[in-house]
Amino acid sequence: DQFNQIQFWNPKAEAIFGWSSDKVIGKILSNVIIPPQFREAHDNGMRRYLATGEIRVLNKTIEVPALHKEGHEFYIALTISKVELNGNTSFLAFIRDITEQKSKQAELNQKTLELERSNIQLHEFATIASHDLKEPLRKIATFADMNEALCGGCIAVHDVDLKSHGLHRKNPLDFLTWPNNLWS
Repeated sequence: DQFNQIQFWNPKAEAIFGWSSDKVIGKILSNVIIPPQFREAHDNGMRRYLATGEIRVLNKTIEVPALHKEGHEFYIALTISKVELNGNTSFLAFIRDITEQKSKQAELNQKTLELERSNIQLHEFATIASHDLKEPLRKIATFADMNEALCGGCIAVHDVDLKSHGLHRKNPLDFLTWPNNLWS
């Protein structure tokens, strides 16, 4: 109600919070299900409502920590509606335990981080491997250029249709072979 007292407690609330209705009816809500670190904010919100009529969380679904009878905190989805009965203001809370949903989301976030790290490592490996694989080809290209400059091409590229194999004479990484007269 407007004085923060629990007036009704259904079987679903019993299952979620662990308290039977006979143990909580008439008790101050913030002392029963609100974790200690959030009680002051809740109480300030109730005082603001009584002074100004302003309710910031009304008719909105919010995800907040709640307190179980056994003392552990868990997350709930909470929607609060205001009800006027016989000149008295009460609040109805629609609550759903979202502990499993939050756990799955945290697990998904962790897997996403692991995947991002793995992708970074894979990219770094590919960069290093690419460099390591290109280095021998650079040496061959340098040797071919030196061969051309020093001995007029005593080692030559085969007279085959290199373009059909995706190789071009202008590409310094074309395959090099010994001239045919060395094999005869």
